[in-house]
Amino acid sequence: MRKIYYFLVVLILFEAGTIKAQDTTFYYTLNDNKIDLIKNNDKYFVEFKTPVEIVSNDSITKLTDQRYIVSDTTVLNSYSPYELTLSYVTSDNQELYYPRGEILLKFKSSTSSSSIENLAVT
Repeated sequence: MRKIYYFLVVLILFEAGTIKAQDTTFYYTLNDNKIDLIKNNDKYFVEFKTPVEIVSNDSITKLTDQRYIVSDTTVLNSYSPYELTLSYVTSDNQELYYPRGEILLKFKSSTSSSSIENLAVT
């Protein structure tokens, strides 16, 4: 009976670790501390190619005339074209939004220039 109990505890801990690993695909570092980024499926970053005027409410937050944060994507049905990007949250509940096509990379000084040139983004 005791062996079954220990087996179940180990199994539950393993599953919890697996679930956490699936949610934290991305991370960033600050002062040598790894900070996991967890996908926030409740909010999206929306970017329009041209300025649009959408009235802010509980499900929409206006950042600029072309950039909004939305929690209900059905409000976007009458607007197009736009690009929708997932948002992320840190373990301390700080929300992060990354516009499409914008990414900043910093390489270690030991990274060769050929490795940097061979980096391909698809």
